[in-house]
This record gives sequence, structure tokens and C-alpha cells, in this order.
Amino acid sequence: MKNNECVIILQTKSGWKQIYRKEKDYWIQETNGVIRKMTPEQLLSHVLPVIAWNKGGINYRQGSKLIVNKK
Repeated sequence: MKNNECVIILQTKSGWKQIYRKEKDYWIQETNGVIRKMTPEQLLSHVLPVIAWNKGGINYRQGSKLIVNKK
């Protein structure tokens, strides 16, 4: 799967959600309807802690999830 073919979702069990997707030369972060452009470095700073904390499962801190879906 290529970067422009996926959507990354960070979601807590309380319903808070961040959605990341690739657009042209930048990434888009969508949180509660607010859309921001991000660099790849900014994306990694948001996603890597979730993956590092994860240790094999999809649960992260109090029921949070990292989900990668194909567009």
C-alpha cells in the first residue's frame, strides 16, 4: 500500500478521533472537522508514539487505537 492509498486513524474509546491522509506533497490532519496541512515529520511525531507504546496490539493508552485503512 502506498502513502496516497491509505488513511490513518487515531481513535480513543471516548470517541476522540484524528484522521490523516496524503494529499499531493503534504499530509492532511483532520480533527473534529478542523483540517490542517502537515509535513511527513509532523505525521511521524503523531503516529510513532502510538506504534511504540503499542508493543504488538492495537490498544494504546486507555483504549486508543491506530487504524490504517485503504482509501
